Amino acid sequence: MEHLTGSEADLARLYAPRSVAVVGASARPGALSWWPLHLLRRYGFPGGIHPVNPGRDEIDGLRCHPSIGEVPGTVDVAVVVLNAERTPAAVRECADAGVGVVVLPTQGLGELSEDGRAIEREMIAYARARGMRIAGPNTDGTASPATGLMATIQPIFGEGIEPGPVAVVAQSGATAASIVRRLKDAGIGCRYYTSTGNEVDLGMEDHLSYVLQDPEVRMVVSFVESIRRPDAFLAVADLADRLGKPIVLVKVGRSDVGARRAAAHTGALAGEDRIYDAVFQSAGVIRVSELSELVAVARLHLAAGGLRAPGVGIVSVSGGQ
Repeated sequence: MEHLTGSEADLARLYAPRSVAVVGASARPGALSWWPLHLLRRYGFPGGIHPVNPGRDEIDGLRCHPSIGEVPGTVDVAVVVLNAERTPAAVRECADAGVGVVVLPTQGLGELSEDGRAIEREMIAYARARGMRIAGPNTDGTASPATGLMATIQPIFGEGIEPGPVAVVAQSGATAASIVRRLKDAGIGCRYYTSTGNEVDLGMEDHLSYVLQDPEVRMVVSFVESIRRPDAFLAVADLADRLGKPIVLVKVGRSDVGARRAAAHTGALAGEDRIYDAVFQSAGVIRVSELSELVAVARLHLAAGGLRAPGVGIVSVSGGQ
């Protein structure tokens, strides 16, 4: 595997873990902290599944541990489903316990205020000092129907998502779920799913590098609010071109109003839209305007392959026309 961003080994641990813990696990169906446990079992995750909740001895037949430090063995991934006040302490406990990657659905931090951004900086400094990576906060999580990994609170997977040749990497969880549903309606399965959230550590470019290098992935579809690391993005776009695996995306924030809304969502800086257009065109990234167009391009590519010849192509319902 090419190491374009330096996070590929950590992403391998996230997407193909041997064990997953759910901190703040709940037995109440429909609760956010119920979904990871439920989905891990539904999709047949083959590794260890460890609920962590000091108020319970077991959940659905699984032994419940009072703290992450008391989970036996090494925990590769921990999904911390707690509120913004309790999350920083839980992150420190995970780092002290040797967890590989924490997934943080927590909202109300860096996307809201400078105080929240300061808390994020403290969390990432503590995690980095102990070799732990952070996905999120403000993420719906990461999933791979093919391997059974379900480090996610996203209910769309409760509908039964089949594995397939498309990876979905987006900066919005709700939009990523909408893409997955549209792909499902078109009969297209999903190999990988991730919403990157506030990207305090692992970002969109890291996920793109990893999923593009999976031989089972034929293309990536994405929803982008901001590209925080242009050099890394251009490197993975070049990789996608070399592999013949298109990156197709919707980039929001064309107007000043749209840019402000994007910033309010994940704390991202949008930048001038014409610059994004130029970057995408030079890098061979396909930009479309609507989610329905993402699916249309996916159907075309999966059916016909890459259109490599120069010139103009015409598609019509009528030869006479």
